[in-house]
Amino acid sequence: MIHLEPMKVEDVHDFLSWGSFQEEIFQDYNFDLRSPREERDWFLWKTGQFLASYQTVFLNEKPIGYLGFKHRFSLLGMGVLGICLGARYVDQGYGQEALKTFFDQAFIQDGLRVIYLLVAPYNSRAIHVYKKFGFQEVGSKYFAYGGKDLPKVLEEDRDLFGQAYRVFDQWYLPGIKMKLKKKWYLERRGV
Repeated sequence: MIHLEPMKVEDVHDFLSWGSFQEEIFQDYNFDLRSPREERDWFLWKTGQFLASYQTVFLNEKPIGYLGFKHRFSLLGMGVLGICLGARYVDQGYGQEALKTFFDQAFIQDGLRVIYLLVAPYNSRAIHVYKKFGFQEVGSKYFAYGGKDLPKVLEEDRDLFGQAYRVFDQWYLPGIKMKLKKKWYLERRGV
């Protein structure tokens, strides 16, 4: 049902059919690329970075998301995870299935020892899934919020808004840094 393949530029065009997140806080995940050049530029930005490797998540033969390493340090046995599912495909178990496949590859086949990620504190859906796999919170780190303006719901969160800062047109918010060790993952899997 779900399978992963190395991301190709052709996949990016299909990402446009994912639908849009209606919740204001998730709208920075929407794809609004308007031309083949923008699609190619996004693909090169995502995959062309040193130590980055991304895979497309397919439901049967339809691309429904992507995941991979923003940074992968094979010699150190670690990587930093990035994942995005299209709006039409969240809350259906596809993300969990893709993550299980990905973690099996990373830990069992490729021999990684630890995976890190950074998640927005307001993304409770993702935090719940990560904890199911065994991720533990290990600190915080700021991330660039995609929109020029913060959504009203974030401005109303006094604690989060009090920690946010802006540099020119870019907002930065504190994210939750999480860690998953191979041992923790395999214990949860019963391996």
